[in-house]
Amino acid sequence: MSTFTCRPYQQEALRRSVEAFRNGINRQLIHLPTGTGKTVIFSKLKQAHEIKKRMLVLAHREELIEQACTKLSAETGLPIDREGKLSIGVEKANDRSRQGNPTVVAGVQTLAYNHGARLKSGRFNPSDFGLIICDEAHHSTAKSYRAIFDHFRLFEPENECLLVGVTATPKRADGVGLGNIYKEIVFTKGLLSCIEEGWLSDIRAFRVKTTISLDSVKSIGPDDGDRELDDVTLSKAINIKARNELIVRRWKELADCRQTLVFCATIAHAQELANEFRNAGINSEAVWGDDPDRRAKVEKHQKGDIRVLTNCNVLTEGYDDWRISCVVLARPTLSATFFAQMIGRGTRIQKDIDNLVSARQSSQPIQKQDCIVIDVVDNTRVHKLISVASLIGLGAAIDFHGRSVVRTAREQLQRLAPQLINLPANLTIDELLEEVDLFTSQWSDDVLASSRLRWVRKGDGWTCPLLDDQNISLHAAEYGWTVCGRISDETIGPSNFPDREEAVRFVERLLRFLDKSGLLNLASEDEHCDPLLASPLQCKLIRERVPDYDVSGLSNERAEELISRTYGDLGSIESMQVIGSPAQIVPWSSELLRQPILSWIKAEGTAFEVPLPDYGYLRLEGKEDGWLASGECDGEPISAKHFGSQLDAVSYLEQELAPHSSRLFQMLRVETHWSETRPSPLAEALLKNLFDYQPEPMSRCEAESRVKQLYRRELNPFAD
Repeated sequence: MSTFTCRPYQQEALRRSVEAFRNGINRQLIHLPTGTGKTVIFSKLKQAHEIKKRMLVLAHREELIEQACTKLSAETGLPIDREGKLSIGVEKANDRSRQGNPTVVAGVQTLAYNHGARLKSGRFNPSDFGLIICDEAHHSTAKSYRAIFDHFRLFEPENECLLVGVTATPKRADGVGLGNIYKEIVFTKGLLSCIEEGWLSDIRAFRVKTTISLDSVKSIGPDDGDRELDDVTLSKAINIKARNELIVRRWKELADCRQTLVFCATIAHAQELANEFRNAGINSEAVWGDDPDRRAKVEKHQKGDIRVLTNCNVLTEGYDDWRISCVVLARPTLSATFFAQMIGRGTRIQKDIDNLVSARQSSQPIQKQDCIVIDVVDNTRVHKLISVASLIGLGAAIDFHGRSVVRTAREQLQRLAPQLINLPANLTIDELLEEVDLFTSQWSDDVLASSRLRWVRKGDGWTCPLLDDQNISLHAAEYGWTVCGRISDETIGPSNFPDREEAVRFVERLLRFLDKSGLLNLASEDEHCDPLLASPLQCKLIRERVPDYDVSGLSNERAEELISRTYGDLGSIESMQVIGSPAQIVPWSSELLRQPILSWIKAEGTAFEVPLPDYGYLRLEGKEDGWLASGECDGEPISAKHFGSQLDAVSYLEQELAPHSSRLFQMLRVETHWSETRPSPLAEALLKNLFDYQPEPMSRCEAESRVKQLYRRELNPFAD
């Protein structure tokens, strides 16, 4: 009769629930990310526990009630009949279940309304029910839920009824502990594990930085629990035309043509942002709680008639459309629960595919490869905002630049391998990152995100580029952090601090007293500049390294990228200038393409190429309606494919390159540690492509410069 086959982790969740109940755990919590089939699990709980009494499913939204009814009907074979006894009963608003319904799906507000009048009607006799399931259980500490639990005597010692809460976020937004309701989390599976195993779509995360300050925005909530930004003051700060235009422009660059869901602070914010998308020629609508056309708009979005759907606090739960492949977080939040709910809207996999890993191995057509998450990041020194990185257990300041969050997390864990060596070998990636929390005081990037200064990654630490060719750096030490550098020709440090926050504050105090270039004043002015354009400080830092660089019309994001490349680990400004105008920049979405020796080089016409060893290459050719990606690696051609955006084209080339490039990746691994006195293996391999190269007594820098010079001429004979 069942139409659902349990996945391995669902079977394990059911097994652990049964085992825990036998051991006296009658109030249980199951944690699974959005999109992993929580409804399937609770539809099979009654059978797994062999419970003969009635089952009650509690949900707090109409969409969740409808979903539960549909899944339970498919699982049990019982119709959703509001009148027949052998059916699934529905208890909400004008719908009433019957005493003979073996399963009842009920709205929490309906049961709690009027002091629980319906609970006392005789249709909900506590002794008749053996299983109560609470969907979205992170809400279950609310008074309305507690009134229902008390009616069924769930907290009395002699209680024999099983309560199972199912949630994607086992933490209540107001900080009230779920331990007051549930005795034990009997099963949990993390987001990254589900992505890695192919049960969810991978996430490629981007940051869109603004110059807007959130320091004046109020936070609300209990002092001893999770607080959240006040929607009214938040909307005043972020619902401005320049920021909305920035979001639309970056969406078109990063996720054009993707079915998109946008989360906003208020109704007005959702409406104005939708209008901004429409002004850019994108079919967009806004929905909110009491929007009379909400259902019709949602249906149009699911059909693809609406490309971008903005919303205010209505689509965080119960909206299950696998076609959503981009989520835009246009509203910041302090709540990890809320943040997880938002990105969870985009991680569902294709409806006719059960597992992405198996589908790829069997060459099954996959319409949705991943989900792009665009996190709009504003400035604040007051609030600790949630980001994709902090949600999964990494430092909040990490910018993925469109890379896979799983791949990035694995790389971070490799960096920490010595600290994790004594941990059990069978821990999942999520469990390992929980262990990493023990070490966040040494390497977390959170404090850098709140600093007034601009920090870029440099080697094993961070550097703050200053004006007048001065700088100051932070480096991890055995028992904290070391500060050293030069400010106004004064040698600083090395000075040691127990944590990075104290070290950063020390640097800011030093600049206040020693810096004569006015950098702090310029940093303060950044908060009031046009968020679309490069700030005065960004322009000055760029011209410090390239005095004749044309900064007129330079975008904020492009300027940030140039600064990171010229002052940090991501390469040189010279290699960036090869490509030309900002509008032509190919997104640098992986560590492979960030290596300075692998710069995209302007070829003929609208084409760009990356030279590879053994006469290989990657190629992007600009067309009127997108980009044509092609190439060759290890003597095998990379099939030419057309893409609407540069980002998707580059991602395709990365995926095609990876299986063939063990030698290339081995070369890249030694690049950062290679001696400065001789050419690196990669530079030598690229030089051999062009002529019969014989090792010469040249430095690494000279070899790389020669590669760039020769390849520019080879690909573009008319280059300067």
